[in-house]
Amino acid sequence: MTTGTATLETLPVARSAGWRRAVLGFIVALAALAVLALAFVLGLGLVYDGKALPGVSAAGVPLAGLDRDSAKAKLRETLPSLAAGRLTLTLDGETRSIGYAGLGRDYKLDAMLDAAFSVGRAGTPLENALDGARSLVRGTSVGAVASFDREAARRHLVALAATLERAPVDASAALPLGSIFFAATPGADGRRVDVDAALVAVAAALDGTDPADASVAFSPVVVEPAVTTAEAEAAALRASALAATDLTLFSGSDEFIVSNETLRTWIGFGTAADGAYAPTFDAAGVEATVALVAGRIEGVSVNARYRMRGERIVGIVPSTDDREVDAAASTARVTAALAALAPGSEAPRVELAVTITPAAFSTADAEAWAPRLQPTPSGRWTTRFQVGEKNFFGKNIAIPTSIIDGYVVAPGEWFDFLTVVGELSTEKGYGPGGAIINGRTEPTGALAGGICSTSTTLFNAALRYGLEMGARRNHYYYITRYPLGLDATVFKSAGGSNQTMSFRNDTPNPILIRGINAYGLVTFELWSVDVGRKVSFSSPIVKNVRPARDTIEYTETLPADATKRIETPADGKDVWVTRTVRDADANIVHQETYYSHYARVDGVTLVGQGSTPPEAATP
Repeated sequence: MTTGTATLETLPVARSAGWRRAVLGFIVALAALAVLALAFVLGLGLVYDGKALPGVSAAGVPLAGLDRDSAKAKLRETLPSLAAGRLTLTLDGETRSIGYAGLGRDYKLDAMLDAAFSVGRAGTPLENALDGARSLVRGTSVGAVASFDREAARRHLVALAATLERAPVDASAALPLGSIFFAATPGADGRRVDVDAALVAVAAALDGTDPADASVAFSPVVVEPAVTTAEAEAAALRASALAATDLTLFSGSDEFIVSNETLRTWIGFGTAADGAYAPTFDAAGVEATVALVAGRIEGVSVNARYRMRGERIVGIVPSTDDREVDAAASTARVTAALAALAPGSEAPRVELAVTITPAAFSTADAEAWAPRLQPTPSGRWTTRFQVGEKNFFGKNIAIPTSIIDGYVVAPGEWFDFLTVVGELSTEKGYGPGGAIINGRTEPTGALAGGICSTSTTLFNAALRYGLEMGARRNHYYYITRYPLGLDATVFKSAGGSNQTMSFRNDTPNPILIRGINAYGLVTFELWSVDVGRKVSFSSPIVKNVRPARDTIEYTETLPADATKRIETPADGKDVWVTRTVRDADANIVHQETYYSHYARVDGVTLVGQGSTPPEAATP
């Protein structure tokens, strides 16, 4: 048996081309269908130009085929009215009913129609075609939209709120008339309506399209006063406690009691630093009281001075310091102490703010220097005068001399005659004395007339000791009892102008001024530790001499043949005197020239009427 192997050849299978044709036909069919659909939609767009497309409705109302005006009319006719209902506002039991018409409640038809007519028209041609197709197949419904006049609603809310709102009333505290205790006046809460929040609630009720009546209730907000009754009562109680005791103001050993009656006048009420309602204090009232107290303790510094007996120091008058109260600082201390006063604490004591300036020559200085002070060899001058009515019989010279006796001028200090002598008054013993008025000597023309003998004498003592000289003025005319060109008048005029005499102690040692009175004599001595100054004077230079005349005047005030001289002739002249002061080493310390312009004064003798006039003197 023969076995053989055969090789089989695989032959290609013949595939049918029909499936390609089927796919291509399907695609062509779809494209044709799309073209037909697009053509149909575009045709609808042309047919429904300016009209709602098929399937479009608004708030459930079909609008297909209607133009905008017709669609709007149909909506107005078909939809239930939103203006027929009412809104009831309730505020804390108060109600107000408002018709929807008054609030302008209505459909927003234009917005609804804008949405309806935009279907199939708002996108690209393809998007519009698809949109139109969907509307045709499934329909497109635009929801209802409503609105109301919010400003009208706000006006109604504000009007309703105005009937119930009230401002809070602050409580207060005060001192009732005739009472010694402070009392509180109660406050009251206020009420405020949050109109914005109420308007939000109204909008929630009216923004929908339900035509039924609606109600909105809201409550006012309680507004507490800035000052509550409890705070005012606490402040009144605090004020009563503050005014229940006296206040002590003190400075050193000086104490002054401020009564609680006065304290009550200081107390008011206001906002404290921590924001609380509390008693406050009238700074002006406190300062006025401080000023009264200051007037009792303030004083200018007065140097210690010596009591003299003959040529010996027998005692010391103590010095006093300058004390000046700082009113503003003291007022601040008082108000701070009262504000910090704890209930039940002891009566407050407040130390006044006082600036103390020690005297230039203290009591201790006086005690230390007393054994060392001796009469200086050159610091002395004496003036002789005729005791009479022109100097109130010597008193107008003796009184200021006694006041100055024992006075000490500290190193560097100025001596001012009128300041040291003080008031010129009859209470101090002064009387009428001589004065030059309108170029004539009036024997009793001025209070304290004749005091110039005191000032001129002291001027010459200081001048000759070599001190620094200050204010000085010569007399109207030259008076022969004074050194020529070295007199020093002083006065206080009724018009307020003053003329003083002054000098400064420009030595390192205190100077004790001795004033010595004797009948017809006044002497000043300067006691110190001598510094060795030498003083010299030039001879007076006299120019422009204007000789005086002696005249006679007749008067009926004197008996016949009686005479009385009322003016001594004095030549007019200009005088210059130069002083030179050298120290112990012969160095010039001071050099000045004193100029004096003396007026001419004619002599006058009164003669009683009826006498034979004597022959007038030749000028």
